[in-house]
Amino acid sequence: MGLVLEAVTNAAMYAALVLAVGACASYWLLLPRLDGAGMGSATALRRRVSTIASRAAVVFLVAVVSRLLAHAISVFGASEAFSWTQISLIAFQSRWGGGWRVQAVGALLLVPATAWTRDGHRAGWVLASLMGVGLCFALPLVGHAAGSAMRVLVHASHLFGASLWLGTLGTVFCLWLFEERQDLNDNAVERRLPTGFLPVPLRTDGARRRTDGRGCWLGGDVLVRRVGGQSLDDDVRSGADAEDPRVLRGSQLRLFQLAKPTSRLDVH
Repeated sequence: MGLVLEAVTNAAMYAALVLAVGACASYWLLLPRLDGAGMGSATALRRRVSTIASRAAVVFLVAVVSRLLAHAISVFGASEAFSWTQISLIAFQSRWGGGWRVQAVGALLLVPATAWTRDGHRAGWVLASLMGVGLCFALPLVGHAAGSAMRVLVHASHLFGASLWLGTLGTVFCLWLFEERQDLNDNAVERRLPTGFLPVPLRTDGARRRTDGRGCWLGGDVLVRRVGGQSLDDDVRSGADAEDPRVLRGSQLRLFQLAKPTSRLDVH
């Protein structure tokens, strides 16, 4: 039972961190493309993304604490796991607890950092982003990657790349759900959110593809993947400016047809 609980809490930690980092990535990479796109005020949109990040941070904190209890159950059994003596032994006197403490401190800092973004403080987004990246490197400190700097780097880089891609997609999905609940009578979300999101995985694909121990790259506006000398980002922009949904879908189809595996990365 303890191993099952550990697996569940571990999965919750990863999912929450991916979404939290994805929300931060959405603030820097996605929202600038959606400002003034007919989706309401920019302030309201940023507040929604801030809410997603804050809730993900709270879930992550709860999952971190729950994982400690689950590990104690797997070691000592459910009947003795909730004794403070046993919990303190796991958290403060074991090698496993050393990595867990780093995660717990990061989780405690991530919650107020994401809450600070609520009022649109740019410094809050900077702090939340830094904490999210730091936690990507803290999670592999507990588990089979622990004990090897190279394994930690590889696992952390993969987690960071997944957060940029899947976390941003999760944020887009949450924004879409919010619009659905509000029953807004326009198709701005359906048209603009996919358009704004599409360049994000193309730009951050290097963080996933170059995680074999040689490091990772944060794309932003300086990293652009090229196939056959043609900038995919330029093709995205041409599709993003089209008001006809058929034109947009055709542009996206051409992008995914072009986006074949390639080992070349050009940094501008």
